[in-house]
Amino acid sequence: MNTSVGVRVLVIDDDRNVLSGLRRTLEGDGYEAVLAESAEKGLEVLKETPPDIIVLDIGLPGMGGIGFLKEISLPDGKLKYPVVVLTGRKKMADFFSNMDVDAFIEKPCEPSDLLKRLKSVIASRGMVKSVVEKSTPHLRKRILLAEDDAERGKVIKRRFSDAGFDVESVDAGADVMERVFLKRPDVVVMKRILHGMNGDRMASLMYELPKIKDIPVVLYDEANDDEENSSKLPEKTANVRRHVSSGNVEDIVSAVKVVLASV
Repeated sequence: MNTSVGVRVLVIDDDRNVLSGLRRTLEGDGYEAVLAESAEKGLEVLKETPPDIIVLDIGLPGMGGIGFLKEISLPDGKLKYPVVVLTGRKKMADFFSNMDVDAFIEKPCEPSDLLKRLKSVIASRGMVKSVVEKSTPHLRKRILLAEDDAERGKVIKRRFSDAGFDVESVDAGADVMERVFLKRPDVVVMKRILHGMNGDRMASLMYELPKIKDIPVVLYDEANDDEENSSKLPEKTANVRRHVSSGNVEDIVSAVKVVLASV
């Protein structure tokens, strides 16, 4: 089994030639490579595309590699992500003895050495299971997301993807029915107040059709719904298994997991 397939690696280095070379090396071995030219840009990437592993040049300008490590450190000193440090200095490991860095590679490094270190981190971190799930999409649950706010839709979709789901999205209630019939998702996740046709009404229509009536639906409110709007309950149909009134993305994901565990 190629444990590199589906693993997302964030490479942070201020040398574009190094970035280009590492991208070729990583993608050639099945990794997904995400690049950043500074520690600051690396932090921006973390908000948009959380990686599985970070390859970090410690000698970066600006806040530098040390500053980046501090930004991704938990209160107990552990790092939020596995990190492989690239350094041009020998014996730098002693300097990082108080940080939870997974591995060190002296620059310039041979591609084979980097790949070997990454595979070692995957094994030591017990990441093989998640890699298998990523590389076998047919085992992943399918979600149809209906959200008419493009930016919020991206956030929710990305969070579901990070949680191991296959996600397709539409931006209008009127498009839900067509995608349900074509894709047969495991669960439909809809904003309750939706452009074109509200989510609760769409759920009711789905329940009237025998072929799709048993597909579970999770409804959620706007993140900034006022109290009066959020207090109005959705139409009650048996296929609406959960209503997330908070609009919190983590609550939505949790609700979907509960629903799927019960079907």
